[in-house]
Amino acid sequence: MLTCSVINNVIRRTNRFLPITCNLLNKRNHSNFCSSKLLKGKTKVLTLPLVLPVRLGGSFHMPYTLSHIEERVLLVLKLYDKINPDTIKLTSHFSEDLGLDSLDHVEIIIAMEDEFDFEIPEEHAHRLMRPKEIVQYVADRFDIYE
Repeated sequence: MLTCSVINNVIRRTNRFLPITCNLLNKRNHSNFCSSKLLKGKTKVLTLPLVLPVRLGGSFHMPYTLSHIEERVLLVLKLYDKINPDTIKLTSHFSEDLGLDSLDHVEIIIAMEDEFDFEIPEEHAHRLMRPKEIVQYVADRFDIYE
């Protein structure tokens, strides 16, 4: 059973909690909700479903497929300013075909780490010289086999 003060406290912390309730408890109408007929008169408390903590960032990800990983890797590479988007293929070599140097390679690896939200160790990163190898590495990391 939750009182109006408890509800207000939960509403203030909505950046860390995802309420599993109807959309009554949001920042725009919580004052109207607390002054509504539901909490006036004989009704002193309100019973709501449980509010569960949910991690809204970090390691949660949608289930990937190999084609989805390929699309995301190619998109990140096409958005990289030193790569011509028309020339990039899954089999393109970063230094031989695209003319990138070692610093560009490090920036690409960092971009992939940011895109897929995990760290690629240095001993693995130096072997990832083609988009196809990055796709395979990410797929192995998320146990995707097609």
